[in-house]
Amino acid sequence: MFFITFPHSLRLLTAGLLSIPALILLVCIAPVVVLLSLPSLAILVRRKTRFLPSFQRTSSPKAATSSSDCTDHSLLQHAVITGGSSGIGLAIAIELAKLKCRHITLIARREEQLKDAKRLVEEAAATRNKEVSDTTNVHIVSIDVTDFNALDKKAADICCTMEEDATTSTKDDKSQSRKIGPPTLLFNCAGYSIPLAFKDLSPAEFSTQINVNYLGSVHVVKAFLPYMLGTHQNRNNDGNKLGGNIILTSSMSGQVGSYGYSAYSPTKFALRGFAESLSMELDAAGKGAYDVNISLAYPPDTNTPGYEEENKKKPEACRLISESGGIWDPQVVAKKMVKEALSPNPPFDIYFGIDGWMLSTLTAGMNPVTSVLDAICQVSLMGLLRFVSLFYLMDFGRITQNCSDGKDRRGSNGTDEFKTD
Repeated sequence: MFFITFPHSLRLLTAGLLSIPALILLVCIAPVVVLLSLPSLAILVRRKTRFLPSFQRTSSPKAATSSSDCTDHSLLQHAVITGGSSGIGLAIAIELAKLKCRHITLIARREEQLKDAKRLVEEAAATRNKEVSDTTNVHIVSIDVTDFNALDKKAADICCTMEEDATTSTKDDKSQSRKIGPPTLLFNCAGYSIPLAFKDLSPAEFSTQINVNYLGSVHVVKAFLPYMLGTHQNRNNDGNKLGGNIILTSSMSGQVGSYGYSAYSPTKFALRGFAESLSMELDAAGKGAYDVNISLAYPPDTNTPGYEEENKKKPEACRLISESGGIWDPQVVAKKMVKEALSPNPPFDIYFGIDGWMLSTLTAGMNPVTSVLDAICQVSLMGLLRFVSLFYLMDFGRITQNCSDGKDRRGSNGTDEFKTD
C-alpha cells in the first residue's frame, strides 16, 4: 500500500527491478517445460482439414512458401467478402485477385462504393493476370448484413444462380449467366466502432454495434454455411467436393477491453465464443465429404477509412492507448489473413506482430490450437507473459488517470459512420 502514493513512473521502475529474479526464473523454466510437454503436445494439437494447391495434391512437392506459389490453390474458386467496399475487406479482395481467385463477391451496403471497389479489384486482377489466360470475375452485392432474410435470399442467388454481375445482369442475359457455387473462402469484415466512454454512449449505440459486428457475422455464416457444407436443399450437385474456410474478423479489442470500447469490445469478444463453438461443431460434422474450417483474426488498428472516422470522436485516453500498438497498413493485414486462410493447416487464431502474438498466447484459454509451436508458447510462456501484461495494464492506468480531468467529450461529428474493419 505504501507504493500506491508513488508516481506511476517510479512504481513501474520499482516493480520492474523487483520482478527481475522472477522473470529470470520463468525464462529458465520455460525450456524445461517445452522438453517435457513436447511429446504430448504433438498428440494433443488438433489438425484441421487440409485444402492444398492442386499441384501439391498430385505431385506432392515441397509446401508453398510464398503467395505466388498459392495461385493454383483449391480454395481460390470463390471468395465472398463482407465489408468488401473498403478497408481490410477491399485489401483482401485485391490480394485474392492477385492470386487469381476465379470469383470474388464483394458485399457491402453502399452500391457506389462497391462499384469503385470492383474497379480496383479488376485492375489488380488485370495487372496480375495480364500474361495468363486465367481471369478473375468480380461480383458486387449491395445488402445490409443485419437483414438476415434479405441476406439469406441473396446467398441462394450467389451460390446457385448468380450472374456475371448481380447488380446489372437480367434473366434474359443468358450469355452472362453462370453458376459459380458456394464460397470456398468466406471473409467476414463488416463492422464498425463508436469509441466513446460508457457514460457518453446511448443504448441504441450498443445495439447497433451488436447487430453489425456480432449478429452481422452470425447472419453471414448462417446464410452461406449450408451451401459450403452441402446440406442446403439447393446444394451444388456437380460432383465437386464442397467445403472451405470461414474467417471471422475480431480485433485486438476482442482480446482485451480498454478505455472507450465498452460497446465495441464485447461484440468482438462475442465472436470468439461463436467461433469456438462453431469450430467444435464443424469438427464433429466435417469427417465426411464436406469440410469447413473456422479462423478468427485479431487485426490491430489499421489505416482504413473507418479508422479515420473513428479518430474524429475518440477520447484522448482511448487514442493514447491505441497508439501504443501502432497502426498497420490494410494490405499487410490482408496479406496475412489470406496467407493463413490458404495455409495447409489453417490456424484458429490469426494474429499480427509481436503484440498480437503476445495477446493471443496470453488469452488462449480453451481455444483450439493447430500449431505445435503455438501450443508450446502457450504452455511454457503464459506465466511470463501474464507478468509482462501487468506492466502494460499499469501503464494504461497511468494514461487513463492523466486523462480523467473531464476533458474527454463526445466528438463534434454527430453522425456515427460505419467502420469497415
